[in-house]
Amino acid sequence: MVKLANLADVKGTDDLVDKIRENIIKPIHRGDVGASKKAIIYGPPGCGKRFVAKVIAGELNLDFIESKAPEIKEKTSSELSNRLFFIDEIDKDFSSLLTGDISGDVFVIGSTNKPWVVTNLLQHGFNVWIFLPEPGKEARKEIIKQYLGVKSDEVDLDELAELTNGYTPVELHELIEAGNDLPERLKSNPPKNVKVWRVEVMDHLESLDKETFKPLYEWL
Repeated sequence: MVKLANLADVKGTDDLVDKIRENIIKPIHRGDVGASKKAIIYGPPGCGKRFVAKVIAGELNLDFIESKAPEIKEKTSSELSNRLFFIDEIDKDFSSLLTGDISGDVFVIGSTNKPWVVTNLLQHGFNVWIFLPEPGKEARKEIIKQYLGVKSDEVDLDELAELTNGYTPVELHELIEAGNDLPERLKSNPPKNVKVWRVEVMDHLESLDKETFKPLYEWL
């Protein structure tokens, strides 16, 4: 089991917090008929999809369980209750989710860097799609502060946040772990994940519904 986060732990990304709250948390807390218990988090690699799934689990007071799609079908009712099942890279194995054998009451969140591969899940209960792009300036500032820990008092966080435009959290973590003098390392280590992903998205854009993927189209 994992100690769960909540929406207060998501810093500098108000739009993301609002989408999660309005499309998942509030409808479930209100007991709305048809409230979605299945969602897809998509976007460039290294942007924190697993963390966002943990946040949703924390807000719903559910145990966060990492799983594979076929494994969920094999679990008993007691093993499914009060749990949120997270399927990382759901695009690699999701066929078992297309059979309709998993109850609509089971919480399942999948993550993917390739949303065009799993659009069939729209017809199988996965009707909330959350776009998670690279972090904005305020979010980068919080991420850098967290990664630096006590050393964050020794640097200009606003300057570093400005310099790291386009970097994913994973790329920032790797740079900070490498040692001191982050501004110098940035010069020789430009961001790559988002640039590469953007090219891949453009190759598949025509297959993505403009309404469902409106945040992605706006980002492009």
